Amino acid sequence: MLTKGYTEFQWEITNSRSGEKNLLLGGRAVYSAYDPVEKTEITARRLMESAKSEKCDHIVIIGSGLGYLPRALYEAGCKKIIIWEPFPIMQQSFPVCSGKWRDEAIIVNNYEDFRDNILLFAKHGARPKLVIHPGYEIFCRLEHRLAVQALDDIYNSQSESRYTVSLRSLETLIRLPFLSSIKEFEGAFEGKSAVLANPGPSLKKGINALKGMDDVTVFASLQSVSYLQKNGIRVNFIVCSDPKDMSPFMAECSDDFDAFFAESSIDSGSLDWKRDKTFLFHFKCGQIHEKLWKEAQMPVIEEPTSTVSEAMLLLADYMGFKEIYCIGMDYCWEIDRYSYRTHYKYDDDKKINDMGSCFQLLTSSDHVAVTQSLYFHGARFMQYKCRELQGRGKEIYQLAGGIDFHCSGLLSLDALKKKLNSGNGKKTGNKGTNRLAFNAGQVQRLLNDIKQGRIKNGEKDSDPGRTWPFLRAIPVEEVDDICNLYLRKLQKYESL
Repeated sequence: MLTKGYTEFQWEITNSRSGEKNLLLGGRAVYSAYDPVEKTEITARRLMESAKSEKCDHIVIIGSGLGYLPRALYEAGCKKIIIWEPFPIMQQSFPVCSGKWRDEAIIVNNYEDFRDNILLFAKHGARPKLVIHPGYEIFCRLEHRLAVQALDDIYNSQSESRYTVSLRSLETLIRLPFLSSIKEFEGAFEGKSAVLANPGPSLKKGINALKGMDDVTVFASLQSVSYLQKNGIRVNFIVCSDPKDMSPFMAECSDDFDAFFAESSIDSGSLDWKRDKTFLFHFKCGQIHEKLWKEAQMPVIEEPTSTVSEAMLLLADYMGFKEIYCIGMDYCWEIDRYSYRTHYKYDDDKKINDMGSCFQLLTSSDHVAVTQSLYFHGARFMQYKCRELQGRGKEIYQLAGGIDFHCSGLLSLDALKKKLNSGNGKKTGNKGTNRLAFNAGQVQRLLNDIKQGRIKNGEKDSDPGRTWPFLRAIPVEEVDDICNLYLRKLQKYESL
């Protein structure tokens, strides 16, 4: 090992057997341990062949590594290269290879510059080939999703709308006429303060600071509600965006809360849990219920979130809160993880603590901790979003201990107590109004359109259905029977 650091997360520079430098990110080799340059040249040739077959005339790389890949592409004849380097501070410590590519390649470090340069190329009719630098995949989920979204907006904005008809989406569709939407809360808490609680390790540390709060509204993920309620903290808004069966957590919640904010694609059992208190929000997903949602001009969240923590932040912003306190949003752990919540049937402790699927970084309190790609993405989205919110006058605070969001302030436990407690007591929040945005007739017409083949299938390889089977498109030969089944289910809901 030559050098090692934790500037963004764990990294090392080592020597390969050929004598060329190698890079390890999170303990994983980015290049071949034998001859990184030769293997990278092979990768570059394959990329250029792929770009040619897809009629792309420039290549966009997320992550630059030690520069071997952009150099190999340039020397092989690819003169149009855009590099989005997500970790510029860390990158400055790397021994990046020399070459003319460094003068010719366009290197950007943020989404705005990336989009601006893509637009410049697009004006000349150019089409990009987007790739993540090998070895960077688990660290760059945020940039990849932002890039895919930007390219889709630029190159496919005029294309015909297509939707995936999945079983989960049909389950949501027949419930839309009987559930309210988050639109009822738009701007309802302008200038107010909110606590966002998730079950990261710092929630246990900060629980006493939440007792006897002033007029502060509490958002809590479904996974953290029981712990808060058992400690005497009244939760105003419960938030759920997890697509799995969440009944173990629901069983432990009391009924003393104001509203349940549910993402529209969650499990049907979750949508049926507290229908009189349920208000839907919606992540852009390309599923068939999204068609009805858009036609009703309901708010659609298009930003690339990965956990319920980001969903809570976006909802708090939508509702007008100005001061937002994030507790239990650590996105990493040392030893104590979930020791105070229900052992969820989907939890896999062996996988969670398997260092083969994790990597190390430094927390905001300079402790070495462990995280995974999903959580690292979430933390980096929070950094990205907090910068925008602060630019609009919002104040985002974080209880110290996890990955730093670079927000308005990292608070110690004592500082958090002072912020939340002045002795004025806590008031009851706004419960919202149950106004229905849809009717059964709209759903019936859409189901008939699906039966008649009027809905174009929009399923893509990048869709969530590749991860969650229940979001996959229904086979064409089964569509008619399944639509008839859901038309009957819709009638049953109307009669309840």
